Amino acid sequence: MNWLAKVTPISEAVKIDQLSLEELLSELKNYGKPRVGIYGDDHLWHCHVDMNTNTVGATFECKSDFKHPTPISAARQCLERVIKAVEQYRK
Repeated sequence: MNWLAKVTPISEAVKIDQLSLEELLSELKNYGKPRVGIYGDDHLWHCHVDMNTNTVGATFECKSDFKHPTPISAARQCLERVIKAVEQYRK
């Protein structure tokens, strides 16, 4: 069974910019293993998701840009990219 079939897409009524950091991370975990952290001396934020796959030897990841001023802005961008990637995959 395709792992995407198990994922319920985020509601159209819910705007990503209205979600808290906890809600964003909970949504991201539906797609894989999210991480949010500071990866450098500049103390700016990045978000990364190791996406779920059911293909042996395959990897799939989505990332925010580096250098976000807050963890929530990094997580928002990452979720937006995850949704776009999944929409493309489902086509």
